Amino acid sequence: MIPFSTMASLIVFYAKLLNFDPNVALAVAKVESGLNPRVVGGQGEIGLFQLKPQFVKGVSRQELFNPHLNAIVAIERLKEERKNCVHQGALNYLVCYNMGRTAAKRIRAPEQFSYVIKVTSQANKYKKENMLYGKN
Repeated sequence: MIPFSTMASLIVFYAKLLNFDPNVALAVAKVESGLNPRVVGGQGEIGLFQLKPQFVKGVSRQELFNPHLNAIVAIERLKEERKNCVHQGALNYLVCYNMGRTAAKRIRAPEQFSYVIKVTSQANKYKKENMLYGKN
């Protein structure tokens, strides 16, 4: 296992490795878990990116607590939603990541969806304050 000094550096590493904007990946994890890999959400979501075990095939509930695996699975899912979500443009695809594609179809103005606003704001903050992460 690769040692990382912080959860942020772990997320940035995997985002760059998987060719995804590290600022967005880091912002999603910050909004989802506060960068805490041990957190469990109210609906059973697990880890850094608050993944629901029933929607992650081939990975056990316990394995989702591994921040490396959680980050890889989540970033791949973010990439998939960016490509396939009904809402395109800017970070609007985050509606699909947050709600699922079926439920996301009901959202008329994704740019006004609170989750999209929170993640966009956090990603912009990272881009502005942390030139370290740059763009992939």
